[in-house]
Amino acid sequence: MRYINSLTCACALWVPLYGQQTWTFEGTGEHPGLQAVITDVVETAASGFLMGTSVHANNSPPGQWQGHLLQLDAQGQMVATRKLWDDPGFVFSITSIHEDESTGGWLIFGHLRDDVQTPGIGTYRCDADLTPLDSSHHFFPDLVHVSLTNVTRDTDGSYLVMTAGRGSSQFPDRMILMRFNPLGQLVDEHTIVLTIPPPPYAPPFILPRHAIPMDDGTFLVAGAGDLQEFPPSERSSFLHFDHSFAHLGTFYPPHADGTTDPWGISEGWKVINDHQYMNRQANGDLIVSGRRGSLSNGYHAAINRISAEGEWISAFLPESPAYYDHPFFLNSSWEREDGRILFGMMEDFYAPVGWLTRNPTKIHVWELDPMLNPLCSLEVANGDELDVHYYPQRIKATSDGGFIVVGGRMLLSEPNPTLDYWAIKLGPDDCLAIGVEEHTALSAHLYPNPGNEGFTVLLNGPVVHVGALHLHDAQGRLVGTTPVQQSTARFGAQGLAPGVYLYRITDAEGQPRGSGKWVKE
Repeated sequence: MRYINSLTCACALWVPLYGQQTWTFEGTGEHPGLQAVITDVVETAASGFLMGTSVHANNSPPGQWQGHLLQLDAQGQMVATRKLWDDPGFVFSITSIHEDESTGGWLIFGHLRDDVQTPGIGTYRCDADLTPLDSSHHFFPDLVHVSLTNVTRDTDGSYLVMTAGRGSSQFPDRMILMRFNPLGQLVDEHTIVLTIPPPPYAPPFILPRHAIPMDDGTFLVAGAGDLQEFPPSERSSFLHFDHSFAHLGTFYPPHADGTTDPWGISEGWKVINDHQYMNRQANGDLIVSGRRGSLSNGYHAAINRISAEGEWISAFLPESPAYYDHPFFLNSSWEREDGRILFGMMEDFYAPVGWLTRNPTKIHVWELDPMLNPLCSLEVANGDELDVHYYPQRIKATSDGGFIVVGGRMLLSEPNPTLDYWAIKLGPDDCLAIGVEEHTALSAHLYPNPGNEGFTVLLNGPVVHVGALHLHDAQGRLVGTTPVQQSTARFGAQGLAPGVYLYRITDAEGQPRGSGKWVKE
């Protein structure tokens, strides 16, 4: 894929490698010398897409991004654009776009800076054709930086905004919890300031990533850091709050063996750190995407299914040859209406210092069933081929059964490479079915399938002398467990109702060794 008309337009490029419902949208120099990235996308009622973007000058202070809205048609061609908050006293960068049900237009949340670099949170309302309606701003003059990653709609129609703030501390040392009404007006705010410990302890820090509402009116926040006094920087946590922002309790990322690591720095794959996104399933389980590992051994993208109390249920842990890969930045997973899950990873993203690496990167997407067994996979983009660095922000399902990935791309062959808009829309048939050979060490042969009385499983890979097979129904509920001995297990299913079941096999250490589907006739 190459640029077209590199001075004047943003274009959709048709990619013949994929299906007819596929297109690529790339910025082509409309912001020369600036960094430009797409931070959110929503599918519109007119069968098009509305994209929120942010543009940043390399010599501007950190966080000074200017937001623009781009309207694309169903084929990815741009039909309209509007700069938000076109006021010399404010700079507004877009984080999240939501439908404004009162007008049929849009409510946009993002970061805000005034002319003296005071950080804040802003909202902006416009109608369906992007005509401005109103806006609001909320500044924190005692802070030098605020960080907003995701905005969640609560069960009462209000919006939950979780942001990290930093005053004189080197790290974010406070969490600001905000509630906005459906019109984007602030109705409640609560700030939790962390206690600064004396040396030699690491300073406390908190970076909330995502909040989800619970059935009882409370909500759960997942993020990096914790509210405790002495967390090192690798700690991650799930924070439980009531509707009035009172802290009800905390639990920590689970291990595959059912235990927890309160410091979140386990080597290997067992714990999810730095939660990027969280979905809540119908039975209350949580799908949490993030990363695993540590700085010394390298981080890797991962996604877990856990209970609302933190019990580990299942995981999908893709491997790559890179020392460091990472989930997408704002949301790396998305749940379809039928429970299938999209999960996105960028390979070879390594940034030990600074916010942006300049290595060529590859973009991978998997579709998973509710128990996180891979159904299909797709290499969305290969930066090695054209010396391109990709910076993906979000993945979302589309109404045609496909999905869209948005973010930025950087041509490393240019003398002074900068990020520019990038999005790719894939069709429902572009994701390639997973073959057994792709997961030899984690695969299993199951027969008969379909069956009636039960089934037998034979594991590939190293022998599992002692383990367990767990069978779940289509809603993820555990319906039975049977032992695994010498890589073989037999499950009797006489009492189960006909339907689709999901099995998961673990060894004696709790590590996953096989998973898949079984159909009872």
